[in-house]
Amino acid sequence: HGKGACENNLGILAFDQGNFTEAAQLFQKAMETLESIDVYHPDLATATANLSFCRLHQKNLSEAEKLFERALEIREHSVTWINPFSVLFLLDKWIEIHSNNKHFEKAIGLAKKRISFLEKLMDSENPRITNARAELQNLLSAQKQMSTVISGNLANTTGTPSTSPPTERTTPLRANVAVVDNATSGPRFRVSDKEPVTIRGDRRYIEYVFHIEDSSTKQVMLLQLRYREFDALRQALSKISQAVFNIPFPPKTFLRSKSYSRKVVDARRSMLRAWVSEVMKNERLRSSGLVQKQAKVL
Repeated sequence: HGKGACENNLGILAFDQGNFTEAAQLFQKAMETLESIDVYHPDLATATANLSFCRLHQKNLSEAEKLFERALEIREHSVTWINPFSVLFLLDKWIEIHSNNKHFEKAIGLAKKRISFLEKLMDSENPRITNARAELQNLLSAQKQMSTVISGNLANTTGTPSTSPPTERTTPLRANVAVVDNATSGPRFRVSDKEPVTIRGDRRYIEYVFHIEDSSTKQVMLLQLRYREFDALRQALSKISQAVFNIPFPPKTFLRSKSYSRKVVDARRSMLRAWVSEVMKNERLRSSGLVQKQAKVL
C-alpha cells in the first residue's frame, strides 16, 4: 500500500499549502489505490477522512458527511487500528456540527460511536473517555429539553397535549464551530482568531493571534505566538498528557518561504484555532496552566 500512503501524504502537503483542489484529487487517488487492495483497508479510512475534512474546508458539507460516514464504516470493519485519530477528529467535528444545528439524534449516535472507538484505544478511565461520556449526557439532556419545548408549543397550538413524538428541527448545516464547552462542569471558552502579525527584523516571521474568552468570568486572554512556539507549547503539554498528540496540529512546511504564503498562513491559522480550542476543552491540559503562562489577560 506504499503508493496509496504516498498519495495520501502528498495530499496532506497540498492541504497544508492551502491547495484544497489538488489535495482532494490526491486523497481521491489514495482512496482508489487502497480500495484496489482492500475495501476495508485501515489506511483507506484515513484517506477517506482526509478527503472529508478537505470537503469541509471547501464548504461541501453534503459530500463531506457522506465521506465521513464511509470512513466510519471502514474503521468499524478494520481489524487493525492504524492512525485512528483522523477519524476520531472528524467524529468530534461532526458531533459539534450536528449539535449546533440541533440535530441531536445524529449527534447522539455519533457520540456513542466515539465512546466505542475510544474504549478500543485506551483505558476506560482515560480522561478523554470520561469527557466523551459526559458530552453524551449533555447531548441527551439537550435533546430532552428541546423535545419538551416542542411538545409544549404543540400543546399550546392545538389546545390538547400532543401524542405524536416530537421531530427535530431541520436547519442547514453550519461548519463554522468556534465555541468549546468543557465536558465536565467547568467553564466555557470561546476561541477566536485575529489577523496574524508579521514581525520584520533580522528574520521575518508570523505570529498567530487568538483571544480566549472564559464566559463564566468574562476574562479574555491574548495568545500570540509563532508557529514554532505553538509547537514548543505542544511538546510541553505532552509531558502533562500524551493526549495532546491526539489533537490535529498543522504540520511543518518543507520550505521556509512557504511559511509566508497566504494559503499556508490561513490554513495554519484555522488549524491552530481548532488546536487551542481542543486544548482548552481538555481539563487536564487546561489546568496545567501552560497555555495561560504564554498568554496575557486583556
